[in-house]
Amino acid sequence: MALTGVLESFTLSLTTFFAMIGPIDVAAMFAALSAGLTERERRRAAVRGVLIASGILLAFALVGEWVLNIICLLYTSDA
Repeated sequence: MALTGVLESFTLSLTTFFAMIGPIDVAAMFAALSAGLTERERRRAAVRGVLIASGILLAFALVGEWVLNIICLLYTSDA
């Protein structure tokens, strides 16, 4: 029973990932933009992009709810 919940959560997360980020589109864009780079420069750019994206994701995971609560409070106080 618990495995079904995990599978459902994983499927939902995966489909959301593909719908929101579009990794296939991003990979094509990265290939086009890094066409003139050496293999080492391409790898460095890819690692840097992953680290920056992971940092942003982690930051929003940690403080996102707090920011949304503040926005909601500001929005509802104007009404």
